[in-house]
Amino acid sequence: MLRVLAAALAQAGYEVKGAADGAEAWEALHRERYDLLVTDLDMPRLPGWELVERIRADGLTLPIIIASGSYADEILRDQAQLQISALLSKPFTPREFLKAVRIALRPPEATARAPGRSPSESNAGSLTLSQSI
Repeated sequence: MLRVLAAALAQAGYEVKGAADGAEAWEALHRERYDLLVTDLDMPRLPGWELVERIRADGLTLPIIIASGSYADEILRDQAQLQISALLSKPFTPREFLKAVRIALRPPEATARAPGRSPSESNAGSLTLSQSI
């Protein structure tokens, strides 16, 4: 699934960097800046939910999409608190996935546009995909 989503994103003009698991994604997030994280919940070394909690506890504000085949009640309950942009239940189509990505990367002009960011900048960016998607 990771390859299919990465190919769909690349074809749509996004730069994609994959991570083998949650721990590798966590390390990558501290080496460089990303515009979006897409992760599964069921991953080795560092589960997706723990990755999301660490990201928010560390003060990182990038949008997060969780794509998984299973969701615990805690995930649904804490979605707003952890600022999850989208929860995608497997199976989903690349088209549904790309729509969620576009919405997650939409400039906040509906509320207030971030300084120095034009609307066209939301159409491309760096993403990291955690394995097991």
